[in-house]
Amino acid sequence: MRATERSDDDPWRLFRCRKIPSPTLSSSKEDPDPINNSNPPHRPPPAVAVRFLIVIEICSPTEFSVTPQPLNGFTFPGGLECFRELKHAVPFREIESQGIRMTMACNIKDHELLLRCLRMISGVELQDIPPRMLSVAKRLEIDYVRDDDGYDRIGGSIQFITIMKRFE
Repeated sequence: MRATERSDDDPWRLFRCRKIPSPTLSSSKEDPDPINNSNPPHRPPPAVAVRFLIVIEICSPTEFSVTPQPLNGFTFPGGLECFRELKHAVPFREIESQGIRMTMACNIKDHELLLRCLRMISGVELQDIPPRMLSVAKRLEIDYVRDDDGYDRIGGSIQFITIMKRFE
């Protein structure tokens, strides 16, 4: 039936037939038919935002610790994955495990260098040592290291903790 022969009340008058490809003519799928395709191309799931918090705390008169923690609203990749990222950014430090909690202990004098390295990691927020507390710790670390004539390390640590509590 030709278009001129169709009546105006014919429901098929606006329908256009698509060209159905013959399997013998072309076996290539360079131009897939989006209408006829019952399985749309599989898209990967949207990337989940992976971020974590790095907490830097003073843990002794000569050292501070770097510990990854979950960040609210983001997926936490886990301690091992966080430390893999830290290891790439800070290759000069070894990672230690203190029971369940994994942490990286660093010397106070390496604080600025380590902080610059940590800032280069994407998806990381830093919670640093307050500047006033850090300056006191650096001064105490110098006194702690200078004392070579039998300084009581336990007494010095207790004194250090007492002084640091004042700055919290």
